[in-house]
Parts: sequence; C-alpha cells; structure tokens
Amino acid sequence: MLPQLSPGGAEGLKERLTGLLSQVRRRKGDQAALLQNLEEDLERLKKVYGVEVECIKTTYTQLPTRLTSLQASGDAPDVFLYYNAGYPSMFAKDMFLPIDDFVDFEDGFWAPAKNASDLLMWKDKHYMVAGAGVARFIWDNKTILDRNALTDPLELYRAGNWTWETLIEYAAELTQDTDADGNLDQWGLGGNSFLGAMMASKNTEMVTMEDGVITNNVKSADLDTVMNLLYQITNVDRSFIWDWQNLFRSGNLAMVYEGSWITSGDEILTQMLKDGEISFVPHPKFEGQAENRMQAEYSGFLIPKGAKNIEGARAFITYNFAYDRSETSRILWEEQRKADGWSDDMIALYKEMNFGDDVLTGKPALTCGDSLRFAWEPMRRMQDGAETWAAMKEEFYPLYQAEIDKETANMGS
Repeated sequence: MLPQLSPGGAEGLKERLTGLLSQVRRRKGDQAALLQNLEEDLERLKKVYGVEVECIKTTYTQLPTRLTSLQASGDAPDVFLYYNAGYPSMFAKDMFLPIDDFVDFEDGFWAPAKNASDLLMWKDKHYMVAGAGVARFIWDNKTILDRNALTDPLELYRAGNWTWETLIEYAAELTQDTDADGNLDQWGLGGNSFLGAMMASKNTEMVTMEDGVITNNVKSADLDTVMNLLYQITNVDRSFIWDWQNLFRSGNLAMVYEGSWITSGDEILTQMLKDGEISFVPHPKFEGQAENRMQAEYSGFLIPKGAKNIEGARAFITYNFAYDRSETSRILWEEQRKADGWSDDMIALYKEMNFGDDVLTGKPALTCGDSLRFAWEPMRRMQDGAETWAAMKEEFYPLYQAEIDKETANMGS
C-alpha cells in the first residue's frame, strides 16, 4: 500500500513535473538517497497518481551549472537533487524557494527530518527536507576477533564502551605476521572514510558553516586529535591498508569502514555474512565523549526559483518523504537486505541508526571550490612519507582558505 499524501498532495501530483537529477544512481543499499531506485519509483508515481516526471539528467558535478542555465532560459525544473558541493553558495545566490510555508518541522509527519534539515538552513530558512543516512559501518571479521580473544565490538557498543581509542588498539593488535615469514599478512583496518567518520564524531569538518560564516578548521584542536590518530594507524602502528576489497574477502583484514551495501552482488562477502563470519557495528565515539555523533550522507530535493509547478513539486517532496518511511518501502528494503545475507539483528541495528529518535549526526561537509582535489592527500602522505599533521597543517590551512575565499566570492556574485 502506498502512503497517503497530505491534503491536496495527490491533486498536486496530477500534473507534469520536471526534475534535474544526476545520472549517477545510488547503490541499492544506500538509504541516503530518497529515490533508491529511480526508475521504479517514477513508474510507481505514474501508475498510482498519474504523474509523469520528466528527468533532465546531467553528471553530478554539472548539476549547478545546468540549473543556472535552465533558470536563465526560463526553463527551471520543478525539483532539483541536492548537490552537496552547492551548500552554501547555491543557497546564498537565491536559487531556491524556502519550504517553511508548507513544511512544519514541529508536525509529527515532518519531525523526523528536522535535525538534518536544520543543519542545512540558510539565513534562518529551510530549503530542503533533508535526509541524513547513516550508511557506513565498521564491518568486522568474527574469526579474527575470536582467534585473538577480543570482545565483540557490538558488545562494546551496546555497553557504551566502543571508542576510537579501543578500535585503534584492536587494529594494532590484529596487524600480524601470522605465518612468521617476516612479512605482514593480516591488517587491522581498511576503508577510505575513516577521516570523515572521526570528524563526524567530533562534530567538525575541515570546513564548516558557523553562524553563517564559512570557517577553516584545519588548525583546530579537534582536527589535531583526528589527524594524529590517523598518523598513528598509517605510520606508527602500520595497521591501516587501502586495499580492503581483496583482503577482507580473503580473511586477511580484521575491520573495514565501508558502506552497508558491500555484500550486495558480492557472492563471497554474502556467503561470509550468511556463515556468521562477518558483521557490522556503528563507528565509535571518542573516549570521554558524552554524545555519539555518526557520519551521515545528506540528501533531498529543492524547489528552484522559476519552477512552474510549485504545488506539484511540493507534493513530489511529500510523496518521497512519505514513501521512504512507508510499510511498502520497509518490506522491499528488508527483502533485499535478507537476500544480501543480513540477519534480523543487523536489520534492527540499521533501523536504529537511521530511524531512531536519538541518533545524532555530524555537521555536513562544505566542499568549497576545488578543495576535493587535496582532501585525501594528508592521510596518504602520512602513510607513504611519514609526514606529521603538525607540519602538514601549515601547508593545508592556506590551501583550504584559498578555496573558502573563492566560495565566499562566488556566494556574492
């Protein structure tokens, strides 16, 4: 059964809509996307509500320039897929319509989106019903943990004792030369998102929005803590390795921080999961930290200025928000996860992290200018060249500031 829309919603949907979307579809397991399977959702809209959505597709990086062009020619789409590198510059340039006149985040229907939506406000206005998907977890190899008599991370998590410091101790202990030939053949950690997860735990990023001002945090104490721990796993303990895909499948990697979708379509990992050899746990918090903030991927749809079917766009946003939380969506999602080998406990844990009332998420990352080109460079240089953060931050602070200055100028143009 499809969800009921708010009063007037179905009527609003019975008109043609245009949407500017990315050609890159999200993975099936990634709840950060409001439309998990685009074609199926749009076909459902057409069949049940009689609405046709004309998709104007472009590459993800070209979303902002394509929208600007369409608005300038008088052909603005009715809905626009949130572009994470477009906050705050696209908001500051007055490209979207506020949604506060039809979305009341104090209302029970919309309340689950309030925390995430508040993080993406601009000048005290909401422009998007934001989803915050906790889609990445620490996957662990139970065989390796048991062989080394280490407590299951999920048990530590449930007791409030799952910390980054403990994870790093585990990783060091589990990095071993198991056949005594003088070469490491088992590692503690893998994955490419540890930096983001640690920053989320500290509720910071390299660049954040603070009271309406883009802020450079490269020299902050929180970043020092994060980067020094990354130096420890990459250079001191040598417990981290980039090649997680092959090593986790072969049983030579104890823990990997990756997406909840990694078993989808992977026969080896699916079988390991069904055999109880691997499972996942949320990423840790720091010792002494009262709150546990999770790394999240933010998503949603905005209504561009110049949209011709505003009522339809509002109904489209309402429909997506309702469907994402509907029984139909839940059943389909659970069927897919079980096919991927997930247990009932794993499904319950994922729901807890994504639909629980007390789950906190870290601040959204601000991708200013061309800053992505050097985002991963510090961690790689730590591992490859033994460089410390104390030295590198003096180099990276002005690099980030130059991109912030570009973004700030762009906001005013």
